[in-house]
Amino acid sequence: MEALTADDVAILGLESPTIAGHTCKVVAVDSGVRGAPTIDEVRAHVASRLNGVPRCRQCLVLQPRPAWTAPVPVDIEAHVRPAPDGEDLRGAVARAMTGRLDRGRPLWDLEVLSSAGDGRWALVWRVHHVMADGMTMMRWASDLLWDEPPVGPATSAAPLPAKPARFLSTVVAAARTAGSLGRELRPARRPGPFGGRVGGRRQAAFAQCTLADMRTIERAAGRGVTINDVVLAAVAGAMRRWCAHHGADLDGARVKVPVSMHASGLEAHDGGNRDSFLFVDLPLGEPDPAARLRAVHREMRERKTHHDAEAVYDALEVLERVAPPLAAVAGRLLKNPREFTLNVSNVPGPRSAISVLGHPVRNLYSFAEIAERHPVRIAAVSLCDTMQFGVLADPELVPGTATLAAGIEASVAELLSV
Repeated sequence: MEALTADDVAILGLESPTIAGHTCKVVAVDSGVRGAPTIDEVRAHVASRLNGVPRCRQCLVLQPRPAWTAPVPVDIEAHVRPAPDGEDLRGAVARAMTGRLDRGRPLWDLEVLSSAGDGRWALVWRVHHVMADGMTMMRWASDLLWDEPPVGPATSAAPLPAKPARFLSTVVAAARTAGSLGRELRPARRPGPFGGRVGGRRQAAFAQCTLADMRTIERAAGRGVTINDVVLAAVAGAMRRWCAHHGADLDGARVKVPVSMHASGLEAHDGGNRDSFLFVDLPLGEPDPAARLRAVHREMRERKTHHDAEAVYDALEVLERVAPPLAAVAGRLLKNPREFTLNVSNVPGPRSAISVLGHPVRNLYSFAEIAERHPVRIAAVSLCDTMQFGVLADPELVPGTATLAAGIEASVAELLSV
């Protein structure tokens, strides 16, 4: 039995009757002249590579403590299934993110859509978040799905500045940590445009833009601006449009930005969940798209300079180890809708072309579960020369998920025109 890490246990703690805790990768593949492969061909492809991803052969047990079992036989027909006839890609994602995985089996499944529109077939690969974060799941995709390993990530987060030297005094180090916690855990002035108790329905939407356009925006904005800054500015523009359309206040919104703590990014061999985060205020009331981007960059630069993500990760890890009650209080604080409005992640994907069963992959989208009182989540992932966005929402609380996704594309175009 392999005990769950504190990070993984915290993921389990987010579950509720309406929150399933899944993450999902959607792989849209060119059908070509041969058409989509058969379900048996997909099953054989995945089964032949399962040994390369041991976690996908382990079950979760909760007693006497949360742990992973030794590898178990995998019923490939139960885990790799055809999607219902006539379902489109958005519907398949929404259904996958609404349902529950069988706790008696390894916590993943894969549905095959023989037709996903526009000459494509698709894989909807659902994994419980307790198994993997975004970086881990991208590495597993290479091990489990792609015909050949890709060259590397299409984009990468801007490197954090080097940590202060170890000879810094304990007092100085403590002061730095206190400053980071103060910046990251301060409540927002207002809870933001999205909120309410999340229900059981989900709605999914897609957006994409070229990395060439994003790099043009990045270069024009000035030294130090990153692709991730552009992603956040595009989300800010999309939220501004959504708020204007729905008559919501343009008072700004704080977003939670996951930061990977894996040792070496996509090539790291430590699995599971190793994420910290930053909170970034998006200036929704700012009408100038270039000014919105500059404001996002200033906030991100400050947090990177002070190593806020590392400080928060270390502090919460220590609390979990030495003062679990305080860790529980911190966990409740971080779920408060006044702390942040929505989660926006950006995971680097393959830099070179990838294929599945000889068919080139055209689109790669990422989706992650929303949270109680946080009814929207946006996940970006790069593939070759594109950045692709998955938007997941509770449609009862956030109507117009497709409008929000379209706003991302419109915001990128707006930034290009500045």
